[in-house]
Amino acid sequence: MLGDNITLETEINNNELRLIVVKENEEWVCHKTTVKEINTFLTGEDRSLFKGRLQLIKDQDNVLIKVKNEIIGVIDNKVFYKFIN
Repeated sequence: MLGDNITLETEINNNELRLIVVKENEEWVCHKTTVKEINTFLTGEDRSLFKGRLQLIKDQDNVLIKVKNEIIGVIDNKVFYKFIN
């Protein structure tokens, strides 16, 4: 979904959502959050979500996926919303 050998996956457990970046079939980085927090980010004014190794950044109509201070992928806001919900 993000590029060569890099995908974004989710795991849902009760109200908790785990975003996982998989690189070459191995978990590279993850962050635990909620669907509500992601939706608030997508519809709100904040430009970025999360601090640490995995970050989400809004850029016009896209969400940039940033891992370890490097943009590794771009997803359209609407596609990302459908992916999470």
